[in-house]
Amino acid sequence: LTLMAGGLIWVSSSQDKATKRYDNVYDAIHKYNPDFNMEAFAALMDCKIKTMFYAKEIKEVSAFVLFDMKAFLSQNANVVSCQVNEIELLNFRTDDTYQYIDVCRHVRLQRDMGTHLMPESKYLYMTLCKNRNYKIKRDVVMYRCPCCSASISLKEGGVCQYCGAKLDYRLYDWAVVGMKYGARPFWAKRNDF
Repeated sequence: LTLMAGGLIWVSSSQDKATKRYDNVYDAIHKYNPDFNMEAFAALMDCKIKTMFYAKEIKEVSAFVLFDMKAFLSQNANVVSCQVNEIELLNFRTDDTYQYIDVCRHVRLQRDMGTHLMPESKYLYMTLCKNRNYKIKRDVVMYRCPCCSASISLKEGGVCQYCGAKLDYRLYDWAVVGMKYGARPFWAKRNDF
């Protein structure tokens, strides 16, 4: 809770803990990736999340989503509007090959119910992964086939149209490797709509 009295704002200990966790995770990411930019990361996630909700076919997201999306696509076929809101950094870790970021994003959806639009508020808990050695590049990236060097379109699922090889998106950027809906986190605003 945030309480206002006499012009002072007090933040509850749970909000303070969330802020400290966010700062600690951000510091760990920034230490590993000095060029990490939170605004650019959040904007990239916004695009990926909206693409996931608006996708009609798996190939539209299969370049950067590395888990089975069939159930997600069928559950969200009637989404006509998607607004991505708050972001909370939950964890950052690395292994011998990859770096991982766990985040929570609040999304507001509008579903077409045939006779009316139904608003819905959800919290997405996501794990993103990219190659451990990848460093942020400021140049435009042309995705190339790892086998024949032809250019590859992400809209076609990251699959080479000539030889059929699949691009490993984690070599270039953050790929979504896990996602689930969850309850409202303790740090979230009380009024979702």
